[in-house]
Amino acid sequence: MIVKRRRRLAVVPAVTLAVTLLALSAGLAGCGGKLPGDAVAKVGGTVITQKQLDAKVAELEVQLAPYVPDKETDPEGYKAFQQDVLEYMITYELARQKAGSLRVTVTDEDVQTEIDSIVNDSFNGDQAAFESALADQNLTLEQFKEGYKESLLLQKTYEAVTKNITSVSDEEIAAYYDQNKDYYFVEETRTARHILIAPVSGRVDGTTTTTSSTTTPSEISGEAEGGSSTVTSATTSTTAKPTESDWAAALATAEQVRAQLVAGGDWTELAKKYSDDPGTKNRGGDLGTVYKGETAPEFDEAVFSLAKDEISQPVKTVYGYHIIQVTGINEAKQYSLEEVKEDITNILLNEKKARAWKDWVEKTKLEIGVIYADDWQPTTTTTSSPVTSDTTPTTAAGPTTTVGSSETTASSPEDTAVVIPTPGGN
Repeated sequence: MIVKRRRRLAVVPAVTLAVTLLALSAGLAGCGGKLPGDAVAKVGGTVITQKQLDAKVAELEVQLAPYVPDKETDPEGYKAFQQDVLEYMITYELARQKAGSLRVTVTDEDVQTEIDSIVNDSFNGDQAAFESALADQNLTLEQFKEGYKESLLLQKTYEAVTKNITSVSDEEIAAYYDQNKDYYFVEETRTARHILIAPVSGRVDGTTTTTSSTTTPSEISGEAEGGSSTVTSATTSTTAKPTESDWAAALATAEQVRAQLVAGGDWTELAKKYSDDPGTKNRGGDLGTVYKGETAPEFDEAVFSLAKDEISQPVKTVYGYHIIQVTGINEAKQYSLEEVKEDITNILLNEKKARAWKDWVEKTKLEIGVIYADDWQPTTTTTSSPVTSDTTPTTAAGPTTTVGSSETTASSPEDTAVVIPTPGGN
């Protein structure tokens, strides 16, 4: 997979699929005149009360705290969050009422099987550790079971609705590739190491007695004010701007170090003794992967012009003089259609499933009948956008609480700003 992945801490299995929070326009739902006084919506014969909505909002507000708009400073955003939660509850109720005709069932045994798998796979069979992780997410075991059962029902409903969508044409795949060709191009990167000799006074045999101002980043990126850098000091620290004499002394030391490296000197020993980059000096100057345009200009030019294993002449940047060696070159590459065909197929399949799911929710709302209280009428129409699936977060009682899962960009049913992921997968 070429899409970059990111890691996230969690407490449930990795494989999931997001379920729509479908906010339809007011014209697709009835007005509030037929509702009891404490109701916010009615789905067929089932009333969703203000108390039930408040309870679900409170539950998700705790679980999704970093992502929930502040009620005091952003009342409109918070209201939208509440509306999204209501839409989720309505979508679940649609799925519950249509489960029989779709032959969808979820038993307590199904839920327990999933929980046993979580405990065994993510917690080495330690039930206490699992429940402790739930507590960290403000969930009780019973809440988790209830939410998981709800999520499984939604997931199975989604799978039933989209079960006949199994293929995309070669023409569709080729068209997507042509439209997104840049996405499948990978820039050249290099791995490198360096030894930094900063312009400081009092340097003797790789040690210093004073340091200059600002910070030397371990990855040599960004700009330093006044062309100065911070170097770990053996004795005292000052903020004196380096003099021409300091720069000359740094160059002389850099040339000396380079000569030792060219003669076969050990990078680990020499970096530890001489380098003024505290982030890399104890690992042989290793910078890891260097991306073009993300380091100081002079450093960038040197790294991307050196041959593999070549040791540079001292390269001057605002941080000092660098002796650089490129240890690996990863050539730029345009991935072919054949190489990414599987990825594109999955993306297009998920897009088709998303549209089918959206259509089903709209149709089922009209079929069953959804009535909103006046204050809860949806005011925005829906738009589709990509969401995370494949190995995205699984939820317990709605919130995202995953364990060590990775995320990849793909498409699955989503139509509003807040998406409540559910267990399962495609």
